Amino acid sequence: MKKYNELLLHLIEKMRIRSSELITNRATLDDAPRACEMFSKREDGVVKVVMHP
Repeated sequence: MKKYNELLLHLIEKMRIRSSELITNRATLDDAPRACEMFSKREDGVVKVVMHP
């Protein structure tokens, strides 16, 4: 677990931030390979991707 994950979890639990604020991109499962590539390269400001069917 990355060191900042504990802090983020704490802030979410205490409702200091909303988890939706951390999501920068959404993708379908069909687009997963491209989304993972974008995440790996940090293209277009990708920080956190949520996949949905």
